[in-house]
Amino acid sequence: MLSFMRRNAGSMLIKIVLVGVALSFVVGFGTSYVFSSLSRAQGMPEHIIATVGDMPIGREDFLRQLEFVKQRYESMGMGENPDLFKSPFLCVR
Repeated sequence: MLSFMRRNAGSMLIKIVLVGVALSFVVGFGTSYVFSSLSRAQGMPEHIIATVGDMPIGREDFLRQLEFVKQRYESMGMGENPDLFKSPFLCVR
């Protein structure tokens, strides 16, 4: 598929497809930024990191559950992989 796109890079169809992909990222990340800004503006406390339905998920609850999952993986013999829970979004202070 990439070779097809390279061969037809000047085609209007390929340009439209690439613009569509770019716009989907802009809309996706843009709305997440707007909604996170709105939640802060509405007074959502800093320690709340997510909301599922009407239930807020606190940072401490999340970290406690994460530790539980890590222990479960270790008990199954999968705890020797240190990259298993590495994430750029998970900053444990």
